[in-house]
Amino acid sequence: MIWPNDFQFQNPEALPEPGKSKFKPKYSITAKASVEVDTENEEGFEETQKRLLSLAHKVGEAEELGTKAETMLYQSSFLLQWTAFEVYIRETIHDLFRSHPGKLAKGQKGATTSLSYADVLRMSEDFASIDALRESIVNLEIEKHKKDGASISGLINFLKSEFIFEKDPYKAWYMIEGDRRTASFAKVTEIKHVRNSLIHDAGKNVDELLNMYPFLIAKEGALIISRAYYDECVYALRSIAFSIAESITSGKYRCA
Repeated sequence: MIWPNDFQFQNPEALPEPGKSKFKPKYSITAKASVEVDTENEEGFEETQKRLLSLAHKVGEAEELGTKAETMLYQSSFLLQWTAFEVYIRETIHDLFRSHPGKLAKGQKGATTSLSYADVLRMSEDFASIDALRESIVNLEIEKHKKDGASISGLINFLKSEFIFEKDPYKAWYMIEGDRRTASFAKVTEIKHVRNSLIHDAGKNVDELLNMYPFLIAKEGALIISRAYYDECVYALRSIAFSIAESITSGKYRCA
């Protein structure tokens, strides 16, 4: 008798010899448990510190863990800076249209754009709020010029087309270690491409991105945001934001 049944039709030479055999299985168990640490409890600070250090050592070697943590920190901060900049640009457009509501009806687009009664009813919260209607119309205009959820350059260009600034926001300057540099449309586009790579592909498969921007750093096929690159991107975005804010607060702009 040969068992399991599937083995009955195999070549006899492939079957084990009759007799007794011993087998030793190898297996592993992965367990997860939640860890609660009260970092605000000063009395148990030393115990909390020991516990966190113990957990950190179990994750990996201190130097390797520190490098990974630094990489994650700069990548996360880079993405947050981009998000904050995007929110700033959107809110700036909102504020300018609040200050110049008549701008919505000017020009060829304003004359040809139409809304249904249902749209007006919904956007005005059943005719209860003219402010809600205005906000909704502004949002519609912004979304028309915003592609794939991350086109900051499209929003800035829209802002420049609707309001003429005495100083071009893209030509704002900033200093890094005594070196004066100038922001540009190309720099914003570069930052957007890096951001999209991190968001959509976790910073992997970056060969095409490295061909476009050979100064970027990649390790084992994954994009690395260094401290130097992070600083330069932050300064570039902040210089553009400051230029726009300074032009608006000082009245150095006009409606197109």
